[in-house]
Amino acid sequence: MLKEKNSDYGITAAGSVWTFDNYAELVECAADRDGSVARAWGGITSGKTNGDANWFGTQTYAEAEHMALHGWPEGRDKMANVISASQAAIKTGMAATFDYDVAGAYPSVPEFVSGNPCHMVTPLHTITAARPIISIVVSSGFLSDFSPNQVHNYFGALMGWIDALESAGNSVELVAASASRGRGGSTTTLATTLKQAGDILELDRMAFALVHAASSRRIRFCVLEAQWADDNLISNFHGYGTPIILLEKFLDRHPGAIYLSGLVEAAPIQVSTPAKAAQFVQSQIEATETGRAYIEAART
Repeated sequence: MLKEKNSDYGITAAGSVWTFDNYAELVECAADRDGSVARAWGGITSGKTNGDANWFGTQTYAEAEHMALHGWPEGRDKMANVISASQAAIKTGMAATFDYDVAGAYPSVPEFVSGNPCHMVTPLHTITAARPIISIVVSSGFLSDFSPNQVHNYFGALMGWIDALESAGNSVELVAASASRGRGGSTTTLATTLKQAGDILELDRMAFALVHAASSRRIRFCVLEAQWADDNLISNFHGYGTPIILLEKFLDRHPGAIYLSGLVEAAPIQVSTPAKAAQFVQSQIEATETGRAYIEAART
């Protein structure tokens, strides 16, 4: 875990950026194994309060931690359905650069989840060099205006596009970053690498990290509580904040990455169906010069 503060990010109020190499590292930060964060707050932290599953997403923190580390089967199935439903929109105009069989170079997530034995992808053109690496940074925060289905549609469509880009011979790295600003003006950014280049898409873990309410209201809240305790700012705590677009100073640390603003500046109608979500994600990818080049290359 890497923590960076204040002046490097050009902000005047208290603020920090926490960077995690993987989701398990984020969960470990939230766990508060030695109880030091709870003691700093004078009792149990809100993210670990039992009850109110409708709000927190789970009845207990332990349930959330289990799904964070081992996956969310229901979310995996729903995300796989969204990917399948968005494939027509994603593949429109995409060149056929790969084939499916029982053996191949790497798996296709939608085909694997659907139970198709021919889920391994083989590029039709021989690739002798290392696969190009595409780095995607997506803003993972969103307002309560979006329904669970709409959130599934957006991130499911994103997984579909990642699968399509990898099927075209690329390798994708995915960083999810949520930035928020509290009522006191403080800003906090949590950035987590959910997929390293070369890793397969693990939909059960992706679905929990990006969509499940407990990912935000238990895991993320606990990390924010740890941050405020570590900065000795508990007395100035003004809530968990409102999602904002990622600070330019943070994005500067990811040169060449495709930045997607996620749902922060979106309207629910733009992701009301899987097909619309796929088109919306495409528009975000093509808004960047790097993303536009990769999509055009995949279509030729």
